Amino acid sequence: MTIDTALPIGRVTRLKNSQEAISAAEELAAFFRESADRLDRSRELPIEELTALAESGLLGIRVPREFGGAGVSYETVVRVFVILSKASGSLGQLPQNHFHLIDSIFIDGTVDQKQFFAEEILAGRRFGNALSERGSKPVLSPPDTTLTETGSGSVVLDGDKYYSTGALTAHWIPVLASTLDGQFSLTFVPRHADGLTIVNDWDAMGQRSTHSGTVHLRGVEVPELYSLKPFDGFHRPDTFSPYASIIHAAVDVGIGFGVLERGIELIRTIARPWRTANVDHAIDDPLTAYRLGKLATGVQAAEQLLYEAARRLDHADELRTADQYELAAVSVAQASAFASENSERLASELFEFIGARSTSDSLNFHRYWRDVRTHSTHDPARWKYHRAGAWLLGTDR
Repeated sequence: MTIDTALPIGRVTRLKNSQEAISAAEELAAFFRESADRLDRSRELPIEELTALAESGLLGIRVPREFGGAGVSYETVVRVFVILSKASGSLGQLPQNHFHLIDSIFIDGTVDQKQFFAEEILAGRRFGNALSERGSKPVLSPPDTTLTETGSGSVVLDGDKYYSTGALTAHWIPVLASTLDGQFSLTFVPRHADGLTIVNDWDAMGQRSTHSGTVHLRGVEVPELYSLKPFDGFHRPDTFSPYASIIHAAVDVGIGFGVLERGIELIRTIARPWRTANVDHAIDDPLTAYRLGKLATGVQAAEQLLYEAARRLDHADELRTADQYELAAVSVAQASAFASENSERLASELFEFIGARSTSDSLNFHRYWRDVRTHSTHDPARWKYHRAGAWLLGTDR
């Protein structure tokens, strides 16, 4: 089945393993890097970039081998996101929900659902999201959006969603909703379904190319084949929830490496030494070298924590025990908090080393700080550290 979409897709590469995935990510990152500043300034839709993402084959690397995909590890996915987010923290964030939510199909779906959606994914079709709702309810409370079964092979969705990263340009939009008996469901809605409206009202200071706007659903009817119900992926002890968090952490690490690379370039080319440093060039300032070395070490340490947490997710998926799932989740929490803090600190302090010119709009160096500051609000570090501490003290058991 071909889903009508404004995003063109040409020939899609079928990637076979982790090595091919990493190579494809590096090639795509070079393209993302060329357009990152322009897209940030203009807020235009990244049509060419998303087409390149689809055609690269990266969207299908988590599809299990028995359904035609590469079935790569969590660690490989995390490395892909670091590479892409180093080039653009905005474009790197865009496929986060795609990678996370398609896993639910291969965990909870029927054989027919797995086969159907595997073909869609491997054809380069991208999945957005419609999960979040406004209000003061706890995050994991039943959503106000409702799913009603018609009794004739279809379901109907009604509700409003916000911060719907990727929905505007996706082929499929996963919608989290409550069934009439209060259970969770996850339904994949075609982008141009009747009754579905997406408003491009994303106006955040950073990650401008994500277009994380608003989704309205008014009597949206789709076949039951598109719906997972009941769906408890966010509540059970497995890798599904920490998988979302670790991709967020990878985006933060990637932005950290991006700002480090750009910052060093500007220190070398435009920065002037402080007058009491008694050196001719900013790169010879010993205090700059000291502080830069310390900040860079933090980001590099965050990268290693990230990869170790990803390996623990992979290990937990092999053993499938409650203890391993919990250890992996705590490791992801630590990696996430450490990544956001270190990348934010680096993106902020580099302005001082470069000097007043670093704040110029013509350089757009502030893009990195805006991106990481915007993105790191997804997973507050204070609660990630709290989880790790509570686990160590045994008070969360």
